[in-house]
Amino acid sequence: MMEQYLNIKNKYKDALLFYRMGDFYELFFEDAIIASEALDIALTKRGKTNGKDIPMCGVPFHSADNYLPKLIKKGFNVAVCEQTETAEEAKLNLKKGPLKREVVRIISPGTLTEDNLLQRKNNNFLGAISNFNNSICVSWVDVSTGCFKTRNIGKDKSSNQKQLLTNFMSRMDFSEILISEDMNVDYIIDEWHPIIKKQPISLFHYQSCLDQICSYYNVVSLEGVGSFSEGEIIAAGVLLSYLNLTQCGKMPFLSMINSESINNFLEIDYFTQKSLEILKNLSGNNEGSLISCIDETQTASGARLLKQRIIEPFYDINLIQDRYDIINWILENKIDINNYQTSLQNIPDLERSLSRISLSRGGPRDLSLISRGLLGIKQISENLILHQSKRKMPRLLGSILNNLKIDYSLFSNITNALKLEVPLILKDGGFIKDGFSKELDDIRSFRNNELSQIMKLQNEYSELTKINSLKIKHNRMLGYHVEVRAMHDQSLRNFDLFIHRQTTAQASRFTTNKLVEVETQLLNSFDKAIKIELEIYNDFAFKIVEKGKEILDIVLAISELDISFMVANQSISRNYICPNISNNKILDIADGRHPVVEHQMRFSENSFISNDCKLNNEDLIWLITGPNMAGKSTYLRQNALIVIMAQAGLFVPAKKANIGMFDKIFSRVGASDDLAKGQSTFMIEMIETSLILNTSTENSLVILDEIGRGTSTFDGLAIAWSVLEHLHEKIKPITLFATHYHELTALKKNLKHLSCHKMSVKEWNNSIIFMHKILNGEADKSYGIHVAKLAGIPIEVTKKAAEILSDLQSKNNQIKQNPKKEIVKVNSKEVNNFLEEFDKIDVDDISPRQSLDILYKLKSKRQTYGKSKFKK
Repeated sequence: MMEQYLNIKNKYKDALLFYRMGDFYELFFEDAIIASEALDIALTKRGKTNGKDIPMCGVPFHSADNYLPKLIKKGFNVAVCEQTETAEEAKLNLKKGPLKREVVRIISPGTLTEDNLLQRKNNNFLGAISNFNNSICVSWVDVSTGCFKTRNIGKDKSSNQKQLLTNFMSRMDFSEILISEDMNVDYIIDEWHPIIKKQPISLFHYQSCLDQICSYYNVVSLEGVGSFSEGEIIAAGVLLSYLNLTQCGKMPFLSMINSESINNFLEIDYFTQKSLEILKNLSGNNEGSLISCIDETQTASGARLLKQRIIEPFYDINLIQDRYDIINWILENKIDINNYQTSLQNIPDLERSLSRISLSRGGPRDLSLISRGLLGIKQISENLILHQSKRKMPRLLGSILNNLKIDYSLFSNITNALKLEVPLILKDGGFIKDGFSKELDDIRSFRNNELSQIMKLQNEYSELTKINSLKIKHNRMLGYHVEVRAMHDQSLRNFDLFIHRQTTAQASRFTTNKLVEVETQLLNSFDKAIKIELEIYNDFAFKIVEKGKEILDIVLAISELDISFMVANQSISRNYICPNISNNKILDIADGRHPVVEHQMRFSENSFISNDCKLNNEDLIWLITGPNMAGKSTYLRQNALIVIMAQAGLFVPAKKANIGMFDKIFSRVGASDDLAKGQSTFMIEMIETSLILNTSTENSLVILDEIGRGTSTFDGLAIAWSVLEHLHEKIKPITLFATHYHELTALKKNLKHLSCHKMSVKEWNNSIIFMHKILNGEADKSYGIHVAKLAGIPIEVTKKAAEILSDLQSKNNQIKQNPKKEIVKVNSKEVNNFLEEFDKIDVDDISPRQSLDILYKLKSKRQTYGKSKFKK
């Protein structure tokens, strides 16, 4: 046995080998040590090698699913080794030694199909990255749903290429990433290094990858499928090779491979996704994120599609308008939304059941889920068609209903064949209804007669022996047997009819030739019944996989409907409105609200205070001032989230909204030190700001909050001033710019497309009230000490701070009234030299590091002349 184990383990060195022995999966040697620690189970020993004990641990076969998630979450691959030969087959082959065992599957984080190992509303993406001719390409697949796509990230400057890859990977949330052994991992940020699996260079050979794809889809060329770059083909081929290895030759059903253009989506960069809390809040949890707030889908596939829409909204006005047309059609026809949502709630996860069936990993329950789910979808489709005469049906809705028009007879047959309650394990049998198969019915009838025969034998033996307590029982060791209490043991031994099998302290067990004969017939009939049921199952499973493409098309169609009904319902329940989407450069929102904050306030007595936002070609930048806690950050975020929702084809929280198409969104709201990487708040802020200045376009939306606060006052003001001017003069995106530097408001005189706005604050009884309303104009105070009081700073500290503030303001006024006291002669030649050097700087072609060097030089000059004012 150990020789067999070592031969198998040698082929799967990178995985923990779950070696099936009886009712247990057992692990040996180093695998046992690792697994016992990871699973917190006992480490024992079994046998010796070279005089030393062999470490061993094991988990019960029937509860393995309770242990696998722990190993998978910790990044381990698990090779499942099963017995693939029966004792009868071994006897026929005159074979000695242990029965044949083989690895039937390698479970890795990116190849899961079991519902208990997956999150219902999230895809489980396995990704592969290729770097071919300096062009980064990615392919990704979800084995559990059949999704299979590729994307060419681009051939660009290495820094920009890395950022685009980072943005994409943060949105996709991969479980496992495959790269070549020789690929430079610097392209991938440290956060994802733990899930990288390096693969042999030979796997990334272009021709073999192309052959893999063509072979899988049974085509001679990809020309009729789509246009793919060489890098995309390599990445996709690597995925198929990996699946072939991990699934041991049983390939899942995948949708037709599709190449996505990076220009088809609103680009949301890595930092923006985090700062806007789109998928997770700032603490890394789902609660309080945008997706957790708006997701009221009823189907698992609808939830997954919604998530993809939120992280990659459309950049095509026609695709957005198609979604709005369906939602408005639902509302205008006054369709019973609750009724349809109840029907959708009963639709199971069809994609994942299809995947398990295609991998020969499904069971009767998957058959039942698919058949009943599709018949439920058929009913939804027929009900919607009844409404088509009321108003003209939208184009996309017509296309969806066409996808639902298939032959449902197979699924009716499956429903008619299966019992209402079916076993989870296929080999248990007993899932086909009586009356579906005459052959199966005959065998079951025979089996029932045999069971009656056993009861008849029990009565005969009881009368013969005069022992009323005599029973015929069954257990796994002895099968069917006659059992009497130990006191009657000799009575049965006096009859030649009874053959002794076992004696215990309480009972004696016997058999008879007749009982053995009946048991053999029973076992044979049971095996025959199981065989017939398996044949029926396999026939249905084969036909379902044949309809795989149709089923995936239906799932996509029903997911679109699910989201449409969700949005229509939110229009009523949340007062969300349909925005007007155009190709104009505009962001005009009347009474906009933050979707998450408003949703969290739904149980409070206070209502969310709405605000307007009106930016366009003439009013490009809003400079917003006001104290902390006045609502600046909420206001900034809500406008960005409204744009994302609008371009995702959703309704938005506002009274009215006219929104142009944005190609990218950048949000620099909030900051924190990254001490692990040795990066301060200011460095992170500069990196993020650099990304905005280097990659935003005139069609982008830029949200900036408190640029420059991470360094000294004058440095910060200089940076904020320069960034604001650069956005206004060079890039010209629509921008919301919040700041504490009131000095920046002076720019409105020189920047004609900038206007000043402030968060409304009321002073009352030496305190302040935040009105959370945005107004035209400039804030005249920062109210820092008032905010400190609200935060609970001790009264003696805030009182002292007020005295210090008053003293500083008094001195500042004296300086203004007597400027001559502060005048110091300056070496004008040195100043002119510095200014000449400063004028030569090309702001559009400068690295963040060079920017910092210039700022340090400027600071040194300021320290020299900091208290002076130059003579004219």
